[in-house]
Amino acid sequence: MTKKQRRLVDRVKATVNAYLKAVDALLKGRFAVYREKVPPHLARPGTVFAYCCKDGVVLRYDSERSKDKPVRSGWCQGESLRTLLPKVSAGIIYGWDGTTPITEAPSPELELFTFDTQTGQQSVVAKVKPMLAVNLLHRPEGAVPSGGKPFSASLRNSFFVTVKGEVMPEATKDPSNESTPFAVRSHFSFEVDWDCIEIFPDSKEKEWAEEFAPLWAENDLLVNILSLSNRDADLKAGDPTVEARKFFADLLQEFRSLIEAKPDREEVLQRYLRNHPHLLSPTHTRVWPKAKLGTKRVTDFVFLEAPGSYLLVELERDNLRLFNKKGEPSGLLQHALHQVRTWKQFIRTHPDYVRNGDLQFQGMSTNPRSLVVIGRSATLQPQDRHLLQELESENPNNRIWTYDDVLANATAVFENLFGPQLVVEGENIEVYYFPKSRERNPSSAKGQRPSRRENPHKIRASKKRRS
Repeated sequence: MTKKQRRLVDRVKATVNAYLKAVDALLKGRFAVYREKVPPHLARPGTVFAYCCKDGVVLRYDSERSKDKPVRSGWCQGESLRTLLPKVSAGIIYGWDGTTPITEAPSPELELFTFDTQTGQQSVVAKVKPMLAVNLLHRPEGAVPSGGKPFSASLRNSFFVTVKGEVMPEATKDPSNESTPFAVRSHFSFEVDWDCIEIFPDSKEKEWAEEFAPLWAENDLLVNILSLSNRDADLKAGDPTVEARKFFADLLQEFRSLIEAKPDREEVLQRYLRNHPHLLSPTHTRVWPKAKLGTKRVTDFVFLEAPGSYLLVELERDNLRLFNKKGEPSGLLQHALHQVRTWKQFIRTHPDYVRNGDLQFQGMSTNPRSLVVIGRSATLQPQDRHLLQELESENPNNRIWTYDDVLANATAVFENLFGPQLVVEGENIEVYYFPKSRERNPSSAKGQRPSRRENPHKIRASKKRRS
């Protein structure tokens, strides 16, 4: 290595070290609130390898960090950017002179396929072998401004694929039931060791000035924060409910996983519903968990719903059967219904205490609505559903639901508010739904048993990597 080459290697290493320290100081200080909005190679940098060669410099930000040497630099004898880039990027990035075709080995392969949820079969739509070509001759004329970062191309191991389509309604005679446009954006990374690669073609020794590294750090952070903020601006502008829909979709999926994980989890389910009471009553304006009626009677929940009606809720275990082998209400279901009757009897005999006492249930009728949640739908036979309807018809203010019914009712209400819960399988996926005017689903009206029809809108996203 010549003295000139050694000076470049040393200056690059010192400048990158100063740059990383400046980034860390900014993210712990003025830019701390933005730490989660900057890419990993800046927020949580690993070891940085600085490769210097005859026509430029390549910085590779690795995921893993070496504690003793956060920056490693060296001279790559006999290499050029064109030969060096495929080696340091695991075959993903190639240098290009603007004319000569790239004939090197292709990068990892990605597959896009559709999946039929009814048959379980998949069909490959497209196969892609993405390669990133960098025009190494594309450098603006003139010197780099004083204090400015050397001209470079920055390529992160972070890619987005956007698929657009329409959710088609089930066959119907209703002409107002229109299709619903949507977009699915998926984020993925190649299975390589690096997070980012920066290429500095025709880099000069004098351009690597350690004293200007803090300025470069601040400018790079601002550019990355602005870029991330604007990335989804168009999609979010067309779908203002995307954040709310994502919150409720995650909530429903978590509740579904909870009730399917293990039976007899009464305390766990009650605690979850206490933290998320809108699953039981999506339209409530106020809730009282474990409200006492007198000294001996304790409800699981009392909800105040619009427009001023009350709902009493009794929760039983999810592993209980609603009917015995003779087709009669089980003892535990009868016990739950008796519990509700004692509450209502207390309310009828102590109206002033209930409305004006410690609880302040102002405006509560002497026969408020009630809900018993018990068991799972899988334990019910077709005739059991008819028996439930008969029990409810004896007192229209009483409802009996399984935990699956709670999930189905909440899903129907949230879909009416935010559109169909498009189920997309995969990691790092965002769904944007662009609503059109459509009829609300009458089956979700208050007081009706929620439909148990499975959601037909399902897409499976996947990717395959080949060496």
